[in-house]
Amino acid sequence: MDSNIRQLLSASQIYGVEGEDSFLHQAFEQLKAASDRRPSSDGPEPCGQDLYVQCAEIALQYGLTDMTKACLSMYLHRTPPSNQFLCRAYLCHAQLLAPKSAEEISQLDKAVVYILKAIQFAKENARYNFLVFNASVLYWQFCRPFLKPNYRQHLSISLHSVVKALDDIDDKDYEWRAQLMLALIECHVDAGRSKEAAEVSKAAAEFTKANVPKLYKQVLQLQVQHNLVESNKLAKEIKSNGDLTGYYKLARMRLSLEQNDVPDIKSSLERLLNQFLQEDDDITANSRASSVMSTFGRKTPQAAIPQTPTIEESKSKPPTTIGNQGSKGSFASLVTSLVRGSTTSSDVKSAVSKWKNTPSTVPLTKKEKPLLLIELCRLCLEQDQADLASQAIQAIKTCPIKETGLLLELEFLEAELIVRNLGDKQEIYSKSSVEVRLQCIHRLNEALQTAIRLGDPNVLQVGCSTMWNVCLPLLQPNLRHHVRKPLTVIAEALENIDSLLILLRCQIHTELARCEEDVEQVEIAMSHLKKALALDDGGHYNERLQHALQRLSLRAELYQQPERMEDQAAMIIEQARTSAESGSIRMKRSLLVRAGQALSPDAFLHVLDSESDTKAAAGTGRGYQGILSEFGSKAKNFNKCVRKLEGHLKRLGNENDRERARLWADIAKTARKQEVWDVCRIAARYCLLYDDDRWHMARPQTVSHLETHSESVGRESVNETPTGQRKRTGTAEQPSTGLNTPHSDKDLIRMLAEIYFLNAEALIHLLRSEGVKLNTKPIPPEDKRKHPKGYVSKKPEEDEDWITYSEWIASLSQSATQCFLRAAELGCALGESWIVCNAAAYLWNYNNHLLMDGRHRELIEPFNKLLKAMKQVGHARETCLLVNLCNALAIGLMKQWIPVQPKDRPIETPQKAGKEKDEKTPKAKSVASHASAKSKILLVDAEAQDDLKKALEVCDYALEVTNGNKPLDVVPISVRHHLINTWVQTKQLLLQQINKGLGTEDEGNSNGQRPMTRCLVALEMHSLSSNGILEFKEQPSLTELANLVEQCKWSEPLVELQVWVRLSEMAYKTCNHQLVLKSTSMALRFDDNMYASKVKKLDKHKYTVWQEMLSFASCVLGKSLINNMHGKNVIRRSALEAFLNATRYGRRADNYMQVISSARYYWNTCLPLVCEVIERQLLMEPLNIILDCITATYCNQAGKGIVGRRIQPHFL
Repeated sequence: MDSNIRQLLSASQIYGVEGEDSFLHQAFEQLKAASDRRPSSDGPEPCGQDLYVQCAEIALQYGLTDMTKACLSMYLHRTPPSNQFLCRAYLCHAQLLAPKSAEEISQLDKAVVYILKAIQFAKENARYNFLVFNASVLYWQFCRPFLKPNYRQHLSISLHSVVKALDDIDDKDYEWRAQLMLALIECHVDAGRSKEAAEVSKAAAEFTKANVPKLYKQVLQLQVQHNLVESNKLAKEIKSNGDLTGYYKLARMRLSLEQNDVPDIKSSLERLLNQFLQEDDDITANSRASSVMSTFGRKTPQAAIPQTPTIEESKSKPPTTIGNQGSKGSFASLVTSLVRGSTTSSDVKSAVSKWKNTPSTVPLTKKEKPLLLIELCRLCLEQDQADLASQAIQAIKTCPIKETGLLLELEFLEAELIVRNLGDKQEIYSKSSVEVRLQCIHRLNEALQTAIRLGDPNVLQVGCSTMWNVCLPLLQPNLRHHVRKPLTVIAEALENIDSLLILLRCQIHTELARCEEDVEQVEIAMSHLKKALALDDGGHYNERLQHALQRLSLRAELYQQPERMEDQAAMIIEQARTSAESGSIRMKRSLLVRAGQALSPDAFLHVLDSESDTKAAAGTGRGYQGILSEFGSKAKNFNKCVRKLEGHLKRLGNENDRERARLWADIAKTARKQEVWDVCRIAARYCLLYDDDRWHMARPQTVSHLETHSESVGRESVNETPTGQRKRTGTAEQPSTGLNTPHSDKDLIRMLAEIYFLNAEALIHLLRSEGVKLNTKPIPPEDKRKHPKGYVSKKPEEDEDWITYSEWIASLSQSATQCFLRAAELGCALGESWIVCNAAAYLWNYNNHLLMDGRHRELIEPFNKLLKAMKQVGHARETCLLVNLCNALAIGLMKQWIPVQPKDRPIETPQKAGKEKDEKTPKAKSVASHASAKSKILLVDAEAQDDLKKALEVCDYALEVTNGNKPLDVVPISVRHHLINTWVQTKQLLLQQINKGLGTEDEGNSNGQRPMTRCLVALEMHSLSSNGILEFKEQPSLTELANLVEQCKWSEPLVELQVWVRLSEMAYKTCNHQLVLKSTSMALRFDDNMYASKVKKLDKHKYTVWQEMLSFASCVLGKSLINNMHGKNVIRRSALEAFLNATRYGRRADNYMQVISSARYYWNTCLPLVCEVIERQLLMEPLNIILDCITATYCNQAGKGIVGRRIQPHFL
């Protein structure tokens, strides 16, 4: 029987297992029969006990777990001999208990027990030492799912035992042992055992130096990354090796960058690049010690995870590696969270003095130099330093590279650099930027195919991570069809190598499910969602994926009626979505109403009647009073029906609240997309009922109106300069890290913020349907009836129905504003700045009419809350929005306190063409002090100090953010111009002088926008000095200012044109004719600027302002020439030409007032010449041109009420 069983087992290994009559099953039956026999006391066993273990191993190989368990049970039932098969039985048992995912921690502990038993047995006998290696390989196989952050801690003790066992038997596969040591270091760090990790790192460093030198750099990176060894000691050890010194510097650089300890990222990276290229860096030679130190640090990639070698009784080949070396990109936070542990560094600056003495002149070897440059290039791309990355790539190309993997990594970097070169346009969805990104994806796809054929898992993971980073911005609903194929490629590639980028693979499958759903491939989409659920070990996206999978399953079974009301609503929503293109509005509305009824059968239709015109019109009277009554009944019906919502959650309780909230949100989104506005508003109201802190939403304390006027907006005092050197007396507000809540709860909170935006938009749509804009009052209807003589009409403002209607309109406006602000609060709670910026953009756009009307004061409270939110969580690079918001808030705080000029005192401030006229401020408080008969000084009311100080703090904050210290926060000078003007005027109202720096922290610093800032500040100082409030002492003369403007390099021609025009007007008022000539000549040279033609095509408003500025400059030139002609007709004709050009520019700007004003000046100037016949002939053509300009602009401006009055000629 023994030989027969052995033959059957050998045949099963050759021919496999097919069906229950296979050789393996026959052998198993004979083993069972042999086990059931009871041998005599002195008789031999029916078969060798080793056959049970061999059968169990073969059965386990083919997935027959029941047979494996039975064989092991039969083997262990009797007393097994102490040989290798007992150890192999333990290993078989460990494989049976092996965990399938990282969540099965208990299974891991059970399997580890048998692994350690096998290792302990194999260590005791030298002839079985090979089984220690096999046990380590099997251990590595089933602990692979735990090799990620927050899960490695469960392996620290058991892996330590495995590594120690291999060390005890002095296993000769040194590379395998080194790889396990690297993994053990990270496991100890993840478990918080820093002392043990430091000891293992020292042992690993000595071991790799002696046996596997190529892996020592990975040990070095881990030591720097987790601060396991003193920096000065480590620097001494490696100072004689140029390659290791380079890796050390790179690791220190990454660590410093992650700790935000590098003041000047570009210069630091540039210096490091020059050191790698053995070039001298003179820029940082004279820098401070802290600045020098900050250039050393970089967080290194995790040590490569070794691939499991084949289990053999005698080892022959060292294990290969699989991992994620260098798989970093713009989405580095995602990849880092998957393959790295947390960084713990207590003192980055401890090696400053030693670092300076570290020799940087030791040359790099030809083999390591391209590797270091590739890592440095990747780091430059992470920090958006495309120019340095380009230099590194050019340096890499000069190196002799023969490895295909390095060439592919270089190709990945070049492809990513194409996108990085777009700069600020990377995230802009213009046609050109999208096409560039698609070209990059095509290039990456070709390189990925080569990487797949190469089979190097490290290179493949780098390429897949790069492809994911490039595809991310294209995952919009209207663009993701472009990335369907590339995402499929990287998903299959990562699946084939069983990559440990688990979270990345989960997100790729999630996005692929959406892509497949868009093309009606429901089954394929469901398969992707199932894969994503299997990969979601931490359960971060479990609820979202389950919800999507359930919806797709209902979509696939449209002809089966679900039992649950929630499932019925979900099915109807899917039907409404699929009918978006083919169905009518009426059909779409009926489907959405049915979905709402399924979720709220008792109240949905009643609440939906709140906007019914039939219900509102019932019981109204006749005539004009009937019209007002109709408005009142509409408001009353709305308020009455909406009250039905109050008891909805009480009637339902908390049953399926998460699912129902998502369904209401889906109804609202679908209705918004299909423009079924009434259903959208009601569904949004139902969804927002769940905003009651049930999902751990810490509702931030809102700023009351009283707090707005009593507390500091910035909550910090600053010195007098706006761009730098802010002396803070309070603690700077740190960005919020968001709620400490589960990921699924954050999803729901984020959904509520989105519905708040949607509900606010829907309410604004309702206001517009009533003929009212946001935060404006309704206009009463006109009474067109004929009344008898002596009839006294009743004012609509005194009618109760109209008062009710007006209050309802005001409540809708208030609700819309509060929705935007509540969404911003949720964004702060989540720590997501994009939500706050969206709220600010919504409020800015929908309240733009108030800003145009000068009603900034009404927006102080919402803008103040938004500014505090943006300070708390950041502004998501929306710096222009931040600056505009601060400027509007400062104007609102300041405007009412501007003193009114006395009637007998002309306002000397020049008016710019194209700029809005200042609104009247009837409520402004001012006191005129008649200190002398010759001059009158205007004093600002003492009550204005609080508001003015807050306005100054707001301006200082915005100017500091945009001062150029952070390149990403630099805004166009045209945006900053308005803020500078507001800042100067606020300083004047506070009676504060401006120093010689003119708004900059360093008078001699001419970098960035500082020269333009000085010019604009000085210009505004001159403009305001004559208004009677405060005369600035440190302002330069107009001639000096003109020289500053001329020497300055302007980034925007339109701003420079405006500066020269304003300067020419000031020179004209001070009778400085030479400066007028210079300023107007500098302004008029913009007439031939090619930029004007481009602006005309892209921005009509800018083109209009452009031409108005030219018209104003020509007019000022003509007036100055007239004042200084001294009877010379040559100068008079030059003035006539200037007025004629002003008329032409006015026509291009379509500005009738400028045209008629210039025509008047032309006529007054030419009057002395009309007496002569020859002069009249010369004036005929210009006058015809002027008449044509007047006629052309009159028709366009007639409807504005500015050309209906008679123009009185003014003679000089």
